[in-house]
Amino acid sequence: VDLSQMAPTYIDYPPATDDFALTISVDGLLPDTEYFYDLAVEGSRSPSYSFVTAPEDGPSAFKFGFGSCTLRSDQPIFEYIDLAEPDLFLFIGDNHYGQTDDLSDLRQFYRWALERPFRGAMLDHTSILSTWDDNDYIGDNTDGNEPGKAETYRAFQEYWANPGYGTQSIEGVFYTHRYGDVEFFVLDDRYHREVNNNSILGPS
Repeated sequence: VDLSQMAPTYIDYPPATDDFALTISVDGLLPDTEYFYDLAVEGSRSPSYSFVTAPEDGPSAFKFGFGSCTLRSDQPIFEYIDLAEPDLFLFIGDNHYGQTDDLSDLRQFYRWALERPFRGAMLDHTSILSTWDDNDYIGDNTDGNEPGKAETYRAFQEYWANPGYGTQSIEGVFYTHRYGDVEFFVLDDRYHREVNNNSILGPS
């Protein structure tokens, strides 16, 4: 638990071009095991945090939560969600209300979201899955024809460490994720949406 005397196990230099955001893949972890970590930035070391890895494939009992529409500055709901100790939490859209395709503004809204005290406290030890909806995509009722969607897609990938993004040939924030014996299918109902054709997920 006390990592103060431990040497760093990984060093990296997040570039300003990615808003100093960084996703790190860690291999060799055991299932259903608690691990502790901390961060050092310019010589200043954080407290120790922890997380528990997913169980092995197969039947298991676990708790997951989900929610959306985090509009307000104070978000005390996350304190109560955290007290329920979910093993997994799904952010299913409108995770901020930036309503913009400006890359700099989008990044500011993601930083703002992470700085909400109760939300940030839950995020440091809870496994997260995410997708978007219109307000954190580009704006109210926007669809796949919006010209600024490349910027929103870039910012979303910078700030959400999802297990996958689309396929090799199709962009989007959709993916699958297995936890125990449950398969989550996380959909993207904005990037390929065609309002005129009544299509939510784009052509098949």
